[in-house]
Amino acid sequence: MSLKLRRKKESTVPPLEGGAYFGICVGIINVGHQYSEKFKKSSEKVIFIFEIPSERVMIDGESKPRWISEKYTCSLNPKAKLCEVLVAWRGRNFTDAELEEFDLTSMIGVPATLQVVQSEYNGNTYANIAGITGLPKGVPAPRAENEFLIYDVSEPDEAVFEKLPEWIQNLIKASDEYADNHVGEEILDIDTETGEVLTAPAGSGAVPF
Repeated sequence: MSLKLRRKKESTVPPLEGGAYFGICVGIINVGHQYSEKFKKSSEKVIFIFEIPSERVMIDGESKPRWISEKYTCSLNPKAKLCEVLVAWRGRNFTDAELEEFDLTSMIGVPATLQVVQSEYNGNTYANIAGITGLPKGVPAPRAENEFLIYDVSEPDEAVFEKLPEWIQNLIKASDEYADNHVGEEILDIDTETGEVLTAPAGSGAVPF
């Protein structure tokens, strides 16, 4: 039995303040089917990651642009949140052909105006994207400083997986697809809202505190 204790890492970076920011999409991550305790079913989710060059954070002594992300159910139903976001972001409705098949990766590298709001969850404050639209006319598009990340849980790329934030890796590990591909392995119990590990795998001896 392992006697190693693990401590939850607390972020020293305060959440982004509410307001409007100019960003660029640097990541589109399909994290697979995530089970919702509230709705008692699984639905396929995708995460969009945006880089905000105007907002900086120090990482290992180096100034880096901040990232913010939002998770959506994969659906182009007109009433679906993702459909509403893509229409507002692109500034046009979907054509019939696009509704038949739309490649989400076509949005990688596309600039956006992000409306950010702060919210409370389990006693913590988080910054969330409340709205996404295109840039105002005449505003120069921000340039990405980090490489673009595209990941599909149904066609996993381990090299890309290793570059993803830990909380997104945890969501992928909590997906139905990951469970199907790792039969016999312990699957993490994850808070699908935050990606936080709720309990360590059985037999690991890890005690979060």
